[in-house]
Amino acid sequence: MGNPVSAAETGSDADDYLSADLRARVENLKVDMAAAETTTATAPQRAQTTWEWINAYSLTGGYVPVNATLTVASILAYQPSPAGNANLDATIRELSIVADDPDAIGTLSATTGPFEAASFAEI
Repeated sequence: MGNPVSAAETGSDADDYLSADLRARVENLKVDMAAAETTTATAPQRAQTTWEWINAYSLTGGYVPVNATLTVASILAYQPSPAGNANLDATIRELSIVADDPDAIGTLSATTGPFEAASFAEI
């Protein structure tokens, strides 16, 4: 694990959706992710922190990355695997982006269509 980050260093306060302890663990997770990819040894602890983070963030009504709960639950319930570890890393990166800036990904909308099956269309 990287250098521990304290709750005071994160700017955690009463308006934060994370408790001070979970905020510190999430910030440490981000630092650790920047330093090294998830391994079989680090996967369970990272998955547990991510699980708690996802649950707290979901209560804000914010976007939770697709398959995030499946990815984390599979690591917590079964043996970590290289593919699962890579998926966890992608989930943590995406959750970091949307949790730090909910408008970072934006919205996709389409007003064209319907499209005919087995045909080409410009989108």
